[in-house]
Amino acid sequence: MATSWRPIFLTWESVMKRSLILALSVACVGIVVTAATVNVVRRSAMRHDQVRFEHLADRLHGEFQRRMQQSELGLVAVQCLFSASESVRYDEFTNLLSQINFEDEFLGAEAFGYLEIVPDTPEALESLSDELVASGLPPLRLLTPKSAGVPYDRVGDDRLIPARFIVKFVQPGTRFSKVIGFDMGEDLSRRRTAELAARTGQACITPRLQLVGADPNEVNFLYMVPHYRGLPTTEAERLNSIVGWVGMVIDSSVVFEGLETATAAELGYRLFIQEGDYGKFEVASSGELGNSYAKNFRHHAAETIAGQRWDIEMFPTRAFATTASSLVWMIALGGACCTVLVSTLVFLLSSSAFRANRAAAKMTVDLRKLAMVAQRTTNSVIITDVERRITWVNEGFTRISGYELHEVIGKTPGSFLQCDKTDRRTIAEIRNALREEAGFYGELLNRRKNGEHYWVILDIQPLHDVDGEHIGYLAIKNDVTEAHQAAEELKQATQRTEYALDGGRMSIWDWDVEKEQVFYDSRCYSITGHSTSKEGDSIQVWFDRIHEDDLEHVEREIGHCVQGETEVFQIEWRCRRDDGQYNWLFARGQAVQRDENGRATFLAGTTMEINERKRVETALIENTKRSQAMFYSSQDAILFLSNGELLDCNPRALELFGFGSLEEMQGIDVMSLSPEYQPDGKRSDVESKKIMEMIRRTGKKHFEWTHQTKGKQPIECDISIVSFELSGRIYEQAVIRDISSKKEMQRQLAQTQKLESIGQLAAGVAHEINTPMQCVFGNVEYLNTAFDKAFDLINSYRELREDDNPSELAQQVVPKAEASCRFDALQRNITESIQEAHDASNRVIDIVRAMKTMSHPGTSDKSTTDLNQLIRDATTVARNHWKFVAKLELDLDETVAPLPLFPAQMSQVILNLVVNSADAIEEKIGSESHELGSISVATQNEGNDIQIVVTDTGAGMPESIQSRVFDPFFTTKDVGKGTGQGLAIAYDVVVKQHGGTIKVDSTPGKGTQFTITLPSNVDSVPGLLPVANETDSVGSGDLIEATVG
Repeated sequence: MATSWRPIFLTWESVMKRSLILALSVACVGIVVTAATVNVVRRSAMRHDQVRFEHLADRLHGEFQRRMQQSELGLVAVQCLFSASESVRYDEFTNLLSQINFEDEFLGAEAFGYLEIVPDTPEALESLSDELVASGLPPLRLLTPKSAGVPYDRVGDDRLIPARFIVKFVQPGTRFSKVIGFDMGEDLSRRRTAELAARTGQACITPRLQLVGADPNEVNFLYMVPHYRGLPTTEAERLNSIVGWVGMVIDSSVVFEGLETATAAELGYRLFIQEGDYGKFEVASSGELGNSYAKNFRHHAAETIAGQRWDIEMFPTRAFATTASSLVWMIALGGACCTVLVSTLVFLLSSSAFRANRAAAKMTVDLRKLAMVAQRTTNSVIITDVERRITWVNEGFTRISGYELHEVIGKTPGSFLQCDKTDRRTIAEIRNALREEAGFYGELLNRRKNGEHYWVILDIQPLHDVDGEHIGYLAIKNDVTEAHQAAEELKQATQRTEYALDGGRMSIWDWDVEKEQVFYDSRCYSITGHSTSKEGDSIQVWFDRIHEDDLEHVEREIGHCVQGETEVFQIEWRCRRDDGQYNWLFARGQAVQRDENGRATFLAGTTMEINERKRVETALIENTKRSQAMFYSSQDAILFLSNGELLDCNPRALELFGFGSLEEMQGIDVMSLSPEYQPDGKRSDVESKKIMEMIRRTGKKHFEWTHQTKGKQPIECDISIVSFELSGRIYEQAVIRDISSKKEMQRQLAQTQKLESIGQLAAGVAHEINTPMQCVFGNVEYLNTAFDKAFDLINSYRELREDDNPSELAQQVVPKAEASCRFDALQRNITESIQEAHDASNRVIDIVRAMKTMSHPGTSDKSTTDLNQLIRDATTVARNHWKFVAKLELDLDETVAPLPLFPAQMSQVILNLVVNSADAIEEKIGSESHELGSISVATQNEGNDIQIVVTDTGAGMPESIQSRVFDPFFTTKDVGKGTGQGLAIAYDVVVKQHGGTIKVDSTPGKGTQFTITLPSNVDSVPGLLPVANETDSVGSGDLIEATVG
């Protein structure tokens, strides 16, 4: 027993001795290391304090830059709001500034103002004063630095911008309001700062200034930002487009107040600004120099901000915390404690190392077994520490995620496996569970290394050591991507089916033929009006709801499918609802199962409501019937054509053109149903091509045309054609109305109106004829008496001539006879009487010719007519109507060539206008006035057209009457004095018959002017009517114009 115990005791004693020696050695080393560390740390602490000082100095310097930039950027932002306009208005300026919180947005800003460049001229200054007054400000009071009582440097002649820099606006409610009108360009420092900002396009700050209205001891600065017209890019462009500056007064005491707080007052500073040749000026300072070894620390920074050089000196204050002394003692004491502690631990650990080695050997075997299982499993296995950082992953993790161990070790799984599509609620549940050291089991979306997404079943369990202490987590993941995708595809397919059924208002059903039960889905009620139970309905109940008129058809179609004659059936029927009304339904079904005899045992299909379709079908049938009735009963001819080929027509078309059947009419060319020439002389084939081209462009056309029947009888027609495309083919529909009777009535109406006009002028015409006829009668009476005397004288001459030796008495008789008949006067009077009778006869002839022209019913064809002679004849007929109230002036251009006209109709137009002018003048001056008005009729060439201008000095017309002058039966004359047809006929003749225009321009109290424009080109476009009522008013306003559609 003693022999066996001794070796064990010696072994334990040697272990204790080695442990004690090792502990003492560690203590000695610890003392040496502590001493060396104290020295190193002391030097390192001093370097640390130096670095810390530099860091604090950078922070203080950065705070200085930030405050300066805050003011500059704020001012630039204000200027940007005005950059869109070339000038700044006072209301815009005040509205903008009223929305700004200066304390929060503009550090140290006391006031804002706007400086405008004003030329040094009295006119410019007066214009600026007027603008200030218009803005609600006092008139301009020009101030100079001298008159304002502030120090300044005189400006020489080298001015970059030769103008005044006047303060136009100042933020209201500040102590600087009286600075409006101050000329900053008279101070050298202010001018140089403004010109520098204008050249560079940057915000610039002035040197230290004493501002108007400020205490002389205040340190103030003025920021300026240029305001341009447009967006100049070069210095020359900026100087040419400068308008002014937005200025901001800043208080340096406010800007730099508390600047040292950026370093918690550990650093002090002194801030200087370079003032040209005057040296530096201390703007602000704070703090006192400390007395520690750190008092030798210094930091100096200089930079240019807003065009000025700034110097800042920074130094440590008494509050600057040094770490050298405290850290040295702390390390020394800590080193001693650590030496004792480490020595003790070494002694204890060395004694327990033997026991630990034996336990470790056993645990190593167990861990190897566990690692082999985890390494070879197909699932992904992750082990993390308590902070959820990965310490180990198996091959399954690499195979599934694509990440190797060295890529993920030390990372949390969620940092690279989760993605933006991972469910956030699931992530929150995982974190809550791990925070409570609990497990988690659930489904989660992850992302592979290549970016692909995959689904896993995640099982996380906490790991504990033998003492129950939490040491990490074990996560096992099972890839279920394929199963999840299959489930998602099934879900989407189901949703698409549901959407299709909902969108199509369809219900699914199945029918167990053997059990005679039919089952519907949840849409049954909304479609059929009947609810169904989960156990289904009896098929007989389903058949009982079918309308009796549809029952036989439904039973037959379903019976064919059940017996195997067809695989699919389709039926439409009416289903009775609970309220007694019927729904139209459509069902489609097929046999899903059949027995050995081929008879269906199970049917399935869909049902949908077709009420709207049935309603549309019914409406379509009714509409078709109405359309056919209108087509066949229409009193207008209707033709359907395509590419000039007649496809169909109604009975009225056959009747109108004299054909017995559609086939007969289809056998001829449609163009043959028009004469070779239209009434205006145009070829029908040429004009029809023009019309068809217009229809193809616009899709429709309404016009008048002359057709002819099968027997070559002319038909005057009103035609409306529309073009449309159907199934890729162009079709035309023509509606043709026979207006031959209407045209004849219009001609008769026009002739009646002419005769009416002639009747109204009959008395005047009779007077016009009577006057020259009285002249002729008087002259003839005179000639009768004169010739009796002349004949007596001639007889005396004859007697004297026959007597060869006349007596003295006979010689005395002849002179007495000459004296008694006053032969010389008689000879002169006879000549004059004959000439007067000749002139009076010509006058009668002219009147009779004009009356003949006026009363002629006219022709259907135009004839080449002398327009000037036509006007002379018309004014001649109306002479007795106008000669007592006006003077008529004819200004007829003799270069106007004859042109194709309807002479009778155009004569009527001139007559109506002249008569209306005479009536308007009489209305203005009265019938008893000795004052005469003026009527002027002129012709002139106007390019390719000819103009007729009829002007009078009558009463004129207001706009309300001008807009209706061409309306049929509209008149302002008393009852019995006018029919209202004169100007309506004039419009019809000029616009529709001659393809011209007629317009009226009238001023009440001054007169009226009618302007007629006629095309001189014989081939001008015929007067085709637009798609509108022929009697529609032409227009309204000061200028009314009627023209061809």
